[in-house]
Amino acid sequence: MENLQAELAQARQESTKQAEKIAAYKTHRQQLHRELRRTQTFKEQSKQETYSLQEKLQELSSLVQHWQQLHLDSEQILALREEKLVVFKVEPSFLKEELSKLLQSNNLTAPALHDSAELLPPGGRATRATSSRTRSSTKQSKD
Repeated sequence: MENLQAELAQARQESTKQAEKIAAYKTHRQQLHRELRRTQTFKEQSKQETYSLQEKLQELSSLVQHWQQLHLDSEQILALREEKLVVFKVEPSFLKEELSKLLQSNNLTAPALHDSAELLPPGGRATRATSSRTRSSTKQSKD
């Protein structure tokens, strides 16, 4: 009987140990379950943030392309304006040279040219009256 009581005591002791182990496993399992939920929540938030950042990246890429195109357009416009500026800078010299050649070919003198310039209206275009006066003053200077 003593043997049975000793076995019973030992069985109860093992049962208590097993119950403690089961309780510890349950507690550990609950902790793991909470950690799994936190990880899943974090994973879902990360997915949403990744999606949001990808959308933002796409928007920024579109803006970059837009600004690059505007920059290229601006460079082209600037190049065209610079070409026009060069022409505008060269054109007065060319016109003076052509006027000088014209004057030499018509044997006009500087005073006759000066007189005819005074007869021109402010716009610089000769009217019929100023043209005829210019012609008559040119004939007088030739004589």
